[in-house]
Amino acid sequence: MKELDENNYKTELNNNISLLLLHSEFCPPCIEMKDNFEELEKKIKNNSLSLFIINVLEFPTYEEVFSTNSTPTLILYKHGKEINKIVGLQTVQDIQKFILSSLSK
Repeated sequence: MKELDENNYKTELNNNISLLLLHSEFCPPCIEMKDNFEELEKKIKNNSLSLFIINVLEFPTYEEVFSTNSTPTLILYKHGKEINKIVGLQTVQDIQKFILSSLSK
């Protein structure tokens, strides 16, 4: 999992398939979601899925860039294009279902 910022997010999200977590260090559901995200990273052995994280406190324009003002938020990208988004705390299983259902559309 790689931390992104305003300088590198566009380049990094152009990978084949990318899952981005927007979080805040001071948001209890975000802390739990980050733990779930890290657990997901350990479970997947898929080189075509890249996991990224952005601390919204260090990315002041995130609301505008990612069209959300809620955290935690997961955004799934395929070749740099957003294909789905989900807001709120998700279990590892929920995240896996989100990825699979989003990619099957």
